Amino acid sequence: MKRLSLIVVCFLALTKLSAQVVPLYGEVYDEATNRLLSKQWVSSDGHYRQEVIENGITTITIYRADTNMFYNLDTRNKTYLVIQMEQLQNANGMLGMKIQERANTTTEFIGREEVEGKMCDHYRYTTITTLTNGRTQTTIYDQWLYPPYNTWVRQTVGQFGSDRQILRNVTIGAQPNHLFELPGDYTEMSIPRGLFNLFSN
Repeated sequence: MKRLSLIVVCFLALTKLSAQVVPLYGEVYDEATNRLLSKQWVSSDGHYRQEVIENGITTITIYRADTNMFYNLDTRNKTYLVIQMEQLQNANGMLGMKIQERANTTTEFIGREEVEGKMCDHYRYTTITTLTNGRTQTTIYDQWLYPPYNTWVRQTVGQFGSDRQILRNVTIGAQPNHLFELPGDYTEMSIPRGLFNLFSN
């Protein structure tokens, strides 16, 4: 999975957190293969941390609710990128160039369903995007939200939700504050050509 998509997954998880955040630690698995994809922490202040190990490389994404910013840390080079929430909410911001005219997302409540012994609210989100070339693109993904956690415990990923991720080994309770702080020995990296060029390699 490319680093760009990991940030987007992180963002999707955050969008379902309301003002009353439940602090927790959890692990995200590929439901089909049972492969550990990432670890995540949520603080009572609404801060978020995700750690992904891919090909022996750890990528860390921190979201700070007080700045409404994402910080993507490169642990190999001790650098980080600062990403505004607005950039994640539209393709133009992600690419650094205009490729879409508008996007509209609708939400459908599918029903109450059990996920690994937890009764969840199943929602389907359909986004129709009109591109600058006149074409339209449809993206569909589902989330199963568990009210006691106040976040998802299963979600689909991919343009049409072909793969499922599941949140397991959840521990509710206060999380260490240092997990949501930037390391003092990291250097901020600029983004001269847009996020897509940096994260798609």
